[in-house]
Amino acid sequence: MAWTSLLVHYFIFILPRGDGFKDQVRVLIAIWALELCGFFFILAAGEAQTTRPHRTLILEMAVPVFLQSFLYAFDLDHYALRLAVALLLLVPGIHLLISPQHRTRPFNRLAIAIALLATVVVRFAKADPYFILQGMLCAIFLCAAYLIFAYAPKMTRGVSLMVAGLAVWALTYPLQAIDLMDVKEPLSRAVLDIPRLVVAAGMLLSVLDDYVGRTESLALHDPLTGLPNRRLFENRLDQAIEESRRTRTPVACLVIDVDNFKLINDTMGHPVGDGLLQALAKRLSWNLGPHDMLARTGGDEFTAILVEAADEYHVRFIAGAMMAAGCVPVSIEHHAIEVRISIGIAVSPQDAGDSSELHKAADDAMYRAKRQGGSVIAFADEEILPELHTL
Repeated sequence: MAWTSLLVHYFIFILPRGDGFKDQVRVLIAIWALELCGFFFILAAGEAQTTRPHRTLILEMAVPVFLQSFLYAFDLDHYALRLAVALLLLVPGIHLLISPQHRTRPFNRLAIAIALLATVVVRFAKADPYFILQGMLCAIFLCAAYLIFAYAPKMTRGVSLMVAGLAVWALTYPLQAIDLMDVKEPLSRAVLDIPRLVVAAGMLLSVLDDYVGRTESLALHDPLTGLPNRRLFENRLDQAIEESRRTRTPVACLVIDVDNFKLINDTMGHPVGDGLLQALAKRLSWNLGPHDMLARTGGDEFTAILVEAADEYHVRFIAGAMMAAGCVPVSIEHHAIEVRISIGIAVSPQDAGDSSELHKAADDAMYRAKRQGGSVIAFADEEILPELHTL
């Protein structure tokens, strides 16, 4: 929508000029299209975090800006009207003061910036409306640059280009106001288009970065649960064992399997089975540390890496907590499911020296637990202990 508005702005200026009222309407539409471009950038910058009250705040910012453009286009030299328009810029800040539940840091700063703009406009209400108009356009695009910076998950090449492009775009308006850049000159028009091209390039790079990121995520994560898949798990286990050799700290590998999962799928349907796996993925993650990993490495098989396992008792405690969380009944599509899981555990370096051997040792321990009836925790280097059965 922002680029569509900018195209409308350009299109209006290539139309033949009229006389009097028609030309004033033409100028007003061209200015409004440019201002809409800026406000659409503001909306797009925080789209994921922008709520309905925030959109209301943006509308409250837009109304006085559009009214100021109206005063300029129709050459309404009326001090009281200019002052009233300037005071309307204070409305967003007042709105945030009386509705503190709608406050967020970026929009707080935005409202403060608009309030400061209002004080400037009030101070120079008798000045040439063209100067005030250019100042408002500068403020709009600076606000868009700030919100893109504030809401960006990380500073990628695309985000950096968009922020820089919008900031320079904003600064071209004061330069036009003091006649340092004349839009009627071909060279000046070309210079004015550079920041817009930079913004467009930044948006294209952001789209490309997002696409690459999603593709990599799909290649390394299970689509059903969102957990790492076998490929990412194996890479992480290799790294964890290599790190454990340097630090001489143990690494535990846990293989977790759902008991009688095929029976659940056959009797209740695959959607219920998928829901059960999604619920287990959340529950089994509750007891992991920030550097541990839980992956889905098979149909009903999960695998965990504990890299901060201080000793065997710590591993037993974490496994017991996972067993307790995983065996709580789950309600899916009006079905109450009694869940049972079996856990096999192997610890490096005592049970295996490399990642494939460690994973196999944990897998063998898990199958040994299932042969004992399931709902059991089994270590690779010991027989199953009765006290490790779930209640």
